[in-house]
Amino acid sequence: MKKIRLFLIGAFVLALSCLSSCDMLGNTSSSSNLISSNSSTSISSNSTSSSSSHKHTWDTGTVTKKAICTEAGMKVFTCESCKETKVEVISATGHTKVIDEAVEPTCTTVGLTNGSHCSVCNEVLAVQETINAIGHKEVVDEAIEPTCTTSGLTEGKHCSVCNDIIIEQKEISAQHIYVNGSCKMCGATEGLQYTLVDGGYSISQGSTKNNENIVIPSCYNGLPVTSIGDFAFAGCSSLVSITIPDSVTSIGIGAFCDCYSLESITIPKSVTSIGEEAFCRCSSLKGIIIPNSVTSIRLSTFYECRSLISIKISKSVTSIEYAAFKGCSSLKYVYYTGAKKQWNSIAIAPSNDSLTSANIHYNYIPE
Repeated sequence: MKKIRLFLIGAFVLALSCLSSCDMLGNTSSSSNLISSNSSTSISSNSTSSSSSHKHTWDTGTVTKKAICTEAGMKVFTCESCKETKVEVISATGHTKVIDEAVEPTCTTVGLTNGSHCSVCNEVLAVQETINAIGHKEVVDEAIEPTCTTSGLTEGKHCSVCNDIIIEQKEISAQHIYVNGSCKMCGATEGLQYTLVDGGYSISQGSTKNNENIVIPSCYNGLPVTSIGDFAFAGCSSLVSITIPDSVTSIGIGAFCDCYSLESITIPKSVTSIGEEAFCRCSSLKGIIIPNSVTSIRLSTFYECRSLISIKISKSVTSIEYAAFKGCSSLKYVYYTGAKKQWNSIAIAPSNDSLTSANIHYNYIPE
């Protein structure tokens, strides 16, 4: 009987010991739900039992889902000893806001209001609204009337804000406006014929209207009139006077030959060359000035100018060719701008007796 009691007491003690061990196991298992010490993020474990004395050694963790602007991420940690794992939630990063600057509208292009977007995910945070183009502010460009020597322009328009041309002004060529045979602006004679030569114009033929007085323009079709061509006015028997502009540099061969009524002509200082027989048989011509730009009086230039009384010659002249003054029976006075010694050095060809027998006035000072 005593043995039976001792056996029962031992069995009871053993049972208590087993119960104590289960309690310990239960306590270890109940610690499977933890809170991260680094954040208020839930962590779960995949282990169901461990020793009450076991202390986890967590690795640095692996990001299994990267956090983005609007969605949280996830990072998993593993115990290096027991391989138990825990999960940490990584908070969403939120948008990185960038301002989209406003764009001012122009005359022809739309503008935009201020806006914003995320520089990471490019999501539009504040939409930029469209602002209508403001349109041109038109300004009238006045028409410019052409003159004899300068071109004109048609009326046009441009924008005063952006300077865009709305209606282009078109060029109107320089032109003479003739009234009763003469240009109302410069007096140029109507009916003259022109030939384009080396970037300028030459008078190729005089007027067919038997004009008594002719004015040669300095410009034609926007280009200078630079010469009077060979025989251009030859035989214009009604021509009394002619005006030559400073744009002319040469007078051609026989240019005024047989202009019997020609009384007056002024050769401008721009002329450097006078052709042979240029004023041949201009029997009404009474006086003429040779400018200091001329160096030679050519063959028969004033042949049989029977009314020529006086002539003014510049000291720039170095030669007077054959018969330049032959038949000038009325020539009495020669006004020379140089000294007698300079006059004597001029190469004067034969058949110029009318010139050499006239009264020579030296050191003449032009007015």
